[in-house]
Amino acid sequence: MTQYAITWMVGTSIKDYRVKHFQHHRKLGQHDDTEASYFNALTPRFIFSMLLWIYALQVILSRSKIKPEADSNHAESAGNIPLLRGIAIHAVLIITLLACGAWPSALAWIGGMGIVFPFFGALRQILEHRSEKSNPAIDYKTISHGAMTRVFGNDLFSKTFGGAGFNKHLLHHWEPSLSYTRLGDFEDYLMKTSASSIISAEIQLPQNISEIYKHDNAN
Repeated sequence: MTQYAITWMVGTSIKDYRVKHFQHHRKLGQHDDTEASYFNALTPRFIFSMLLWIYALQVILSRSKIKPEADSNHAESAGNIPLLRGIAIHAVLIITLLACGAWPSALAWIGGMGIVFPFFGALRQILEHRSEKSNPAIDYKTISHGAMTRVFGNDLFSKTFGGAGFNKHLLHHWEPSLSYTRLGDFEDYLMKTSASSIISAEIQLPQNISEIYKHDNAN
């Protein structure tokens, strides 16, 4: 259902997104991370590139460069079909709105999908993964940034901004098989272990929960 209800908006498929996202989990903080919006500092230049659709086009064009890793069991990619299907659906929606004389709605749709959506998507990932110690002058596409993931509070904004479970993104990276609906319970458990100090600290964080388990077992 998600395949037809949501993914057309961003021109991808569930199958291809899973490959991209799990390679992001494997390569978090490395220069070849497949989800690399956090490589960009939130500078006026970066914001300007998003306002002119430049960043959105860069993200779309970069998708074709993402290939499954050698040890992946991923089936053959759907190629450019999802992207072309998404473009076609957006075009039909915009043309229909213009034909009905609803040009403000057409402009709002274009601005929403071309500017607002990619801007907040990039901002979400910067908040999740960019270290406060990152240097804006460094190109993290050539030099590894290092794994960084945060846990935010339980206020309404933190719970609703970005994807489901955004405020517990660190825990999603530690146990990606867990549903976002159980991340709160997972946090409650971890706060009773030695992981509590790591979750609360503003430091470069272990990428895998197994590192915490190893520490507990050693003590």
